[in-house]
Amino acid sequence: LKFMYELKKVSLPRRAHLDEVCRLCGIEGVRGRIIKNLSKGYRQRVGLAQALLGNPQVLILDEPTVGLDPNQIIEIRDLIRSLGEKHTIILSSHILSEVQAVCDRIIIINAGKLIADGTPESIAAALEQAPVMDGFTGLQRFFLSYASIWRTTQRDELAEQYLQIDPHSPAEFRTNGIARNVDLFYTAFEVNTGDPMWLAPDQRVRIW
Repeated sequence: LKFMYELKKVSLPRRAHLDEVCRLCGIEGVRGRIIKNLSKGYRQRVGLAQALLGNPQVLILDEPTVGLDPNQIIEIRDLIRSLGEKHTIILSSHILSEVQAVCDRIIIINAGKLIADGTPESIAAALEQAPVMDGFTGLQRFFLSYASIWRTTQRDELAEQYLQIDPHSPAEFRTNGIARNVDLFYTAFEVNTGDPMWLAPDQRVRIW
């Protein structure tokens, strides 16, 4: 962090600024350790800390929870939400539930074109009002498109991460394991108690 402080030519008082950044990112307890000896979760925190040096107005995070275990995912999401109180955070992710859990505004881009921009609630409402095409509602098409992308373009390291996290893997995982943990899925397909795809609310994995 001292090296990055100098590299960025930060003008804020060094000691006080580094203390504040370490406190915000929860790395005070490991401050004297070598980065390579830290867990993946703490290395992510160090990365966030160096991004905060200089107190930037905007932080851009690209899939910040990749490779983390369930507890680390929850911790990093909580940290991102707390940082969002003082900074504008642009988060890039294809994990629907992560976006829903962290973001208050969602922009969806497909093939370089902006196709949706709004709050999670407004986008969900728009999908529900979309016209029926090929027998499927807009909300249903959304989940079907996601399943198609999941089966064809999932990167190996993310697939490995999900298979380790999701209690329903591997038998059901690659096609619908994640969707079954998203409450909106049950609305889209009118899934009810007793249906093969049903998961009781207390059994759904909330880290998604």
